[in-house]
Amino acid sequence: MNNRLKEIRKAVGLNQTAFSAKIGIPQSTYGNYEVGTRPIRDIHILSVCREFNVSENWLRTGDGEMFNEPNEDTIGEIIIARGLSKSEEAIFRAYFKIDAKKRDAVMAELLSIIKEDNDFDMELSEYRADLHEQLDDALNRAKKKGRLTGA
Repeated sequence: MNNRLKEIRKAVGLNQTAFSAKIGIPQSTYGNYEVGTRPIRDIHILSVCREFNVSENWLRTGDGEMFNEPNEDTIGEIIIARGLSKSEEAIFRAYFKIDAKKRDAVMAELLSIIKEDNDFDMELSEYRADLHEQLDDALNRAKKKGRLTGA
């Protein structure tokens, strides 16, 4: 079960500290569960399943799918809670109609796009910092030469 716990944690993209906080236990306790030095308590199994919509059967035995399919009530609650537009709602509902294995591929593609966007944002941020530095240098040189006053 300890390997399945780690698999869930990685699938939801959390480190041990964040994951353990979500299920209400200290990181050290969770860490012991994940490495198998301490058996996980039933109450914590239920917390993992509830918090991350994990199949209890899968967590205990490895049989079936890792995640439960969200039911229509859950989807409706999320749509309302997040205030999704009609097009966002349609995308959200369509995502859960995709076969679980295909969803993994869709998610991987989306994550690669997000990473590319973040890389671009970092490049843009660095470019802006360089421009600001060059502008500051130019202003300082202009001040020293008496070409700029009051700035």
